[in-house]
Amino acid sequence: MRFRLPTRAVVRVVKLPRYARRQSAPQRDARPVINPRGAMRVTADESPRAQLRGPRPRDQYIPAQWSHHVIHLREQFNPLATVFPSAPHFGWGLCGNALAESSKVYLVRNVRTRSLGVVAGKGIDAGEVLGQYLGETEHVSISRAGRPRNSGYRLVIRQWPERPTFPVRVAINAENMGGFMRFVNHSCQPVAKFVEVANGRRTTVVVASMQDIHPGEEVTVDYGDDLWFVCRCGLDGCRHRHIQDAQDP
Repeated sequence: MRFRLPTRAVVRVVKLPRYARRQSAPQRDARPVINPRGAMRVTADESPRAQLRGPRPRDQYIPAQWSHHVIHLREQFNPLATVFPSAPHFGWGLCGNALAESSKVYLVRNVRTRSLGVVAGKGIDAGEVLGQYLGETEHVSISRAGRPRNSGYRLVIRQWPERPTFPVRVAINAENMGGFMRFVNHSCQPVAKFVEVANGRRTTVVVASMQDIHPGEEVTVDYGDDLWFVCRCGLDGCRHRHIQDAQDP
């Protein structure tokens, strides 16, 4: 049996939709960078950082990836075997109140400021624990003047340790390792706060909501009076509203 090839081919012209070419991201800004706690601080290989401004109602956020320069911890890293005074023991993660990172928050980048932050993906009730402030525990001087300059990641615990016996304070340093709470930004009108909690001989710091947080709202805390940057959030109750023209210390 022989097959005869068609002498005439049929060509169909299909019109494809045209897509506009995406604009390249803006280049590095020449303005000085204001950096809050590492939680909000972008590593050097990330996108250009902008001057710190407080979150605004119309801010937009996009999902962000964890920086490969930061180790993602699940528990506190305690290389010095620091021990705190004993407190009532409630078990080690065996109950529903275990200090696990909340599944209601996720890591984002602020489109306007290009800084990293933590945003609620689901509604959060007042009083919920969102996670621990994880990092490497280290010993620092009891005198604030004798401590190394805080680059934005070191959080000093108020509870005195039982060991070592010589006078030191314990700090959690999340510069090179930590959890989601290292990315929580500062606000002079925060929706969450740092809380010290103890269980057995472990003392740690958690972030807990102070009010209901709606989906899409940024989780923020107040870093306190000892800020290592000039806050320029623009709020009426800003801690640094009288020194807006000053440079960062």
